[in-house]
Amino acid sequence: METKEQGGAGKTAPVWRRIVNIAAYALVGVLVVLVAFLFVSRASGKPTFVGKYTVMWVLTDSMQNEGDPKNGIDPKTYILVEKVDPKTIEVGDVITFRSSDPSILGELNTHRVVEVIGDHKEFRTKGDHNSITDRVTAKAEDVVSRYVRKLPVLTAFGRFFLTGAGLATAFLFIVGITAAMFIPDFVKSSRRKKAKKQEEIDRRVREEVEKMKGQDRNGTPPTE
Repeated sequence: METKEQGGAGKTAPVWRRIVNIAAYALVGVLVVLVAFLFVSRASGKPTFVGKYTVMWVLTDSMQNEGDPKNGIDPKTYILVEKVDPKTIEVGDVITFRSSDPSILGELNTHRVVEVIGDHKEFRTKGDHNSITDRVTAKAEDVVSRYVRKLPVLTAFGRFFLTGAGLATAFLFIVGITAAMFIPDFVKSSRRKKAKKQEEIDRRVREEVEKMKGQDRNGTPPTE
C-alpha cells in the first residue's frame, strides 16, 4: 500500500507542477517581451512596429477632449497606431509625427489633422485640448503613424506600475512567480539529499551492528 500511495503522488505532482511552470513561463515571457518592446521604443525614440502596428504612450494632455472624451486621448494613455501612407490621411485623423517645432524639435507628437495642405505634402494639426493650431505644420515625410484606438487595459497597468504600490506589486509578483517555478525543485532536491544522507547513516549503523555481532560470536569484546 505504501508503494502505491507514493507512486500515485509522484504521478500527480509533476503534472500540476508542469501546468504551473508552463503558465508561469508563458506569463513571464509575455511580460518580458512587452516590457522590452515598450522600453526599446521609448529609449530609442523610434517606434518598433510589429507588422503594421505598434503601441505608443501619450504622456501629455494636449489630446484630452473634455467635451468628447471618447474621441480624445487622456494623458498617460497607451494607444494602438498603424503605419500610414500620407496620401490616405484625411482631416479628422489623429497622426503621430516627428515635430519640426523648435521647442520640441525631433520629438514625436500626436495631434489631430485639421487641414491637408497641397497634395498631402503637409498637414496642419491641433491638439484637441489646445485652443490654437500648431504653429509648425507636419511634413508628410515626418509622419510616423495614424491613431487606431486606445488600449484601456494596458493603460491601467501602465498607470498602476508608475506608482510606488505598482512597482512593489510588480516586484512581489516576479518574486512569487520565481518561487513557484524554483522552490518545488529546491525542496525536492533538499529532501533527496536528506534521504541519501539518512541512508548512509543507516548503512553505517548496520555495518557497526554486524561488526559487533561478529565480535560477540568470536568472543572478542567490542572496542569502544
